[in-house]
Amino acid sequence: MILSKEKLSTLHSLYSQRQFEQVIQQGDDLIKEFSQDNNLLNILAASNIGLGRFNIAIEHYKKAIDLKPMDAEAYNNIGVAYKEKGDISRAIKNYQQAVNLNPSYVAAHINLGTALQENHNYKTAIEVFKRVIELTPDNERAYNNLGACYRAENQRAAAKDSYQLAIKHSKDYTLAYNNLGVLLYEEGDFEGAIEIYNQALQINPNDPHIHANLGKILSTKNQSAEAIESYQRAIKLKPDVASWFYSLGVIYSENEDTESALKYLHHALKVDPNLSTINHAIGLVYYQLKKYDDALAAFDKSGSPSSYAQSLLCLYAQGKYNEFKERIESNLDKYKNNIEVAAISAFTFNQINEENIHPFCKNPLDFICFSELGRHEENTPLLIDNLLEELKKMEVVWSQRKKSSHNGFHTTGNLFDNSHGVILDLEKIIKNEIEIYYEKYKSNSCGFINNWPENISLYGWSIRNLKDGFQRPHIHPTGWLSGVLYLQLVESENKDEGAIEWSLRGTNYVLINENIPKVRHHPKPGDLVLFPSSLYHYTIPIKNDGERVIISFDLLPN
Repeated sequence: MILSKEKLSTLHSLYSQRQFEQVIQQGDDLIKEFSQDNNLLNILAASNIGLGRFNIAIEHYKKAIDLKPMDAEAYNNIGVAYKEKGDISRAIKNYQQAVNLNPSYVAAHINLGTALQENHNYKTAIEVFKRVIELTPDNERAYNNLGACYRAENQRAAAKDSYQLAIKHSKDYTLAYNNLGVLLYEEGDFEGAIEIYNQALQINPNDPHIHANLGKILSTKNQSAEAIESYQRAIKLKPDVASWFYSLGVIYSENEDTESALKYLHHALKVDPNLSTINHAIGLVYYQLKKYDDALAAFDKSGSPSSYAQSLLCLYAQGKYNEFKERIESNLDKYKNNIEVAAISAFTFNQINEENIHPFCKNPLDFICFSELGRHEENTPLLIDNLLEELKKMEVVWSQRKKSSHNGFHTTGNLFDNSHGVILDLEKIIKNEIEIYYEKYKSNSCGFINNWPENISLYGWSIRNLKDGFQRPHIHPTGWLSGVLYLQLVESENKDEGAIEWSLRGTNYVLINENIPKVRHHPKPGDLVLFPSSLYHYTIPIKNDGERVIISFDLLPN
């Protein structure tokens, strides 16, 4: 039997008013008599989805599919239920069946593409969104999602084109403006991003995400007052986003307004008590204030490996050297290969003039090794020119303000992923140099050598510093052995410009012994240096016009 149009209309009216419980109460009574009514099954399923009862919805949709196994809409609907339940793989399977049954079903294609996107299957999602655009050439959502997939695949030019087409087809689609702004920001086009965000805010001045992203750019440009204003507008519109309070706290901290910094960071903690980065940031503020006990408590609450390392700095700064050593010894199994802890230990024991008890690399300055491309390639200038030409073809982004590189661009992703041509040639040279390095130092007994990675797996990137560019003191926490290859330098009467220097001291490390050892190297094109990833290094700023181009890389741990 089939349900009458009048009763079905009543259910639809209740559903449109979001009276899901009433739909289910009446529908459950009716289903006993009209168990074969497909429309009734569908509206019962949709109402259960509205109430978060996904398993019941799925059962109703399965019965609907049994009644009409060639109904593409039914497969799309059950796909929605699975997706809402969090079962992405089953959602994809059913969306795919829907588009197989009806290749022109736009909604199912969009759902399929979105599910693939959420499942990080970007390549397939790209093809699906292209199909949506074939079916509906003015579909702004498809263009926007296509742009997001291209961005995830690091096809930045294609992503930009897609976002711009989304905007072209829908001038008031602020989500595309927002995504285009993020892309421009990542590329270092801050003015372009700001212009896009301002356009979006003219369309919708009440979009908190655009205000927050604008604040992020302004903060990167050191326009702190304007950044604070943008974040505060975002928070006023949406006061439940912990990361925005966190960002405000960080900005205030960087401007040495520690009172405001702590106010916003503690508020962020109220919004999301489980976000460990907040306690870490609170610890950094207290450390800045030299309130080491409060800093230590915050770092311990954070519980992250980086916070553990910072807790050691607190003990050292207070002169609690025995507690420092006790904390090192009691956590050796967990942190014996931790690069940050190894760096802090090497510095601390140098300062207190005691033997380093951390086993990773007790004297990292002894493990700096100098080489050059000329040992592997007779025509070094040609190899360098070829590398520079290849790097020009690669996507680059502007180095963000709080990163180690200042005033320059760096490549995205791993330089050695699917390497070929001259990059593959370089990878082979570097791997050869790493093997030579290991042979040179293998007689040394320390964790750095004894636990040497079994496989030579590299992560590489290129940095192009401009005038006034430099590298801040930093280590490579995710590496094991680090290296730098110099391709292009800036000529200067001051030979120190662009030089690299290694030291045990990191940023904000309290110095009690001024006589801290350092090593400085004045590189030339083709020079290659290798050193433990736990060793702090930095460069002397470039004052002349020109570009300093290097390739940095890490040998990754097991």
